[in-house]
Amino acid sequence: MRLRFGTNPHNPIAIDLGWSCTKLLQLGEGQVQAADEIPIPSDVGEDLTGRLDSLAEALPSVLSDGAFRGRRVVLAMPAFQTVLQAMSLEPSADQDDTLAMQMRLPAQHAHWMTRSIDVSSSSGLGRDVICQAISRQAVLKHVELLHGMKLEIAGIVAQPSPIVAAFHHINQRAQDAEHCTVHVDIGAGGSTVVMAHGQRIVLARSIATGGRHLDSCIAQELQCSPDAAKQLRLTQSADDNTQSAAALLFDGPTVGGGLDSELMETVVATDRRSTAGPPPLGPDLHDVPVVLAQVDLSAVIEALVDDLQLCLRHHRATWPHVQVSRVIFSGGEARQSWLCRRIVQALHLPGQVGDPLARLNCSPDATPLVGWPDRARPDWSVAAGLSALHDHGGLHAAE
Repeated sequence: MRLRFGTNPHNPIAIDLGWSCTKLLQLGEGQVQAADEIPIPSDVGEDLTGRLDSLAEALPSVLSDGAFRGRRVVLAMPAFQTVLQAMSLEPSADQDDTLAMQMRLPAQHAHWMTRSIDVSSSSGLGRDVICQAISRQAVLKHVELLHGMKLEIAGIVAQPSPIVAAFHHINQRAQDAEHCTVHVDIGAGGSTVVMAHGQRIVLARSIATGGRHLDSCIAQELQCSPDAAKQLRLTQSADDNTQSAAALLFDGPTVGGGLDSELMETVVATDRRSTAGPPPLGPDLHDVPVVLAQVDLSAVIEALVDDLQLCLRHHRATWPHVQVSRVIFSGGEARQSWLCRRIVQALHLPGQVGDPLARLNCSPDATPLVGWPDRARPDWSVAAGLSALHDHGGLHAAE
């Protein structure tokens, strides 16, 4: 695949290949130029052919009928087609890092495309990296499909980098590197946790638990189909989509002017311009919706929390001098405040739902999605992060 970088009047179209839908986003100067999504049939699951068929059928009309401009696209591969694994590499100039990582991957992933993120601590003797292995077949099939539509691919990445890049604008100061943010992207098919010191990723891990596991529990308990369970869960939690994100996890206003104006309603653990602490979790916040309160979802939530606590322990052991200051939730399931609240209470950390697009203008003609500009959009973090990566030259081609 050839990358051509030159003068182009339009930013690339970011394509986030999610579990339940494919999101398309194009940003202009201080505004959302175009946004739309392509639903994935619920029975497709991990079937690559079915996903490609859905994309091939809907993508041409979405691009032609919407406000998208240009032919360049950037792509984020889905979490279920990506393996994230921490590795220690020998500090040798002669070592082939790609070969070394592939040899340490499970046999079924040994021939996947690999990229690495250096996460070495100052006290480490070797090189510690996060290996990102992406399904070669999935990448090549998507490349073939997009090239067949005369689209130019400007880059392909795994999800950790765009998840963090979506919030780069709140971590631009040098002192931000002294604080750790836990980015928890909860999707339908699974979750991704990325820990970052300012803008620098230091840990990334895939977690199998996602919204579909909640739906499975609900379906089993209420004797209904997973699709009906999902519809019930989303209907019960519909208020979360229109509430101010500041009301989801915290009671009361932010203190000391600590709310970064560039990221609506994301609160730091300790205000970085003040010595005041964060507002407390209030007793009047939304809890589990009434019907869902009858279903025991504790096993699913505890599985997610256990994985997050494992990441926190690893960070504490590796970077004991860097304080974990906050949790930022993204992904489609982050729109449900009761779920995010359960997690932050279990972790004993302040947290907030992130909307990386809140600082941008969005005209009514930019998207056919009803009510989209008026709700929190944590589910668009990967797409927004793809645009940020492109702006900072952080995209790469598949090899």
